Amino acid sequence: MKTKTLATLTALGGAILVASPAIAQDLVVGSWGGVWDDTVTENIITPMTEGTELEVDIVPGTSAEQFARLLANRGNPPVDVLFIDLDVAVAGFEQDMFEPLTVENIPNLANAFPAALYGDGTAVAHSFGAITLLYDSAQIESVDSWEVLLDEDLGLDFAISPIDTWGIYLLAAMGEVTGEGANDIEAGFEALASIAPRALTLARDTDMRALFERGEIAITTAYGGEAYVMQQSGLDTIRMAKPVEGMIAVPNLLAIPKGTENLELAYAFINAALAPES
Repeated sequence: MKTKTLATLTALGGAILVASPAIAQDLVVGSWGGVWDDTVTENIITPMTEGTELEVDIVPGTSAEQFARLLANRGNPPVDVLFIDLDVAVAGFEQDMFEPLTVENIPNLANAFPAALYGDGTAVAHSFGAITLLYDSAQIESVDSWEVLLDEDLGLDFAISPIDTWGIYLLAAMGEVTGEGANDIEAGFEALASIAPRALTLARDTDMRALFERGEIAITTAYGGEAYVMQQSGLDTIRMAKPVEGMIAVPNLLAIPKGTENLELAYAFINAALAPES
């Protein structure tokens, strides 16, 4: 078994990932990079390929980057199977860009919760993560509620995500603490309007580390796993809050782009990803 990360070239103002002609490709997986790829390799790829000649290449990138490549290569996708965020995958569902996933092709799909299926059965949650609050314990002792963002007297510098990324989930959290519940989006918008003028905009998850390092923020809304990533990089005071109102569950989806030449291997990858051992 061999696992490789494809070379990255920048052209025409955009990042394009291409494979060297010398690299034999059996299966190409779109993933998120960093510790996620390490985990995928250890818990999915290695067990799947053990004792075989199968080679698996990982193309790292954000969901937005992965989807842009799919759009640019309709019918000839650069990856055979990919991890993708729900907020990005929705556009793919609307444009019929993913293969149907069935128990006949993916036996372990029978063990998935019904709520783990998305896009009329064209994507499945390999796991669920959480949108929550991350904070610097060197600046603030603890955080136990989303209401911390509403406290003008606390004097915290904080960042929130734009509405077209993680910010959409913040509406649910604000609806929970200021309105009739997580589905009260109107209350969520009203609360967001009140806190947005005091907040920095977190355009990308990669911005968080620099903002925390420079002490520009003490708290932010983000995917909970980013706390682990930052701790691994040396920011050992970063913590993931567990608000009493709850965190927002978000799926880490797996989907197969239509047009892949390795459809059976893509099915096999998702089956391996859904195995209890994985």
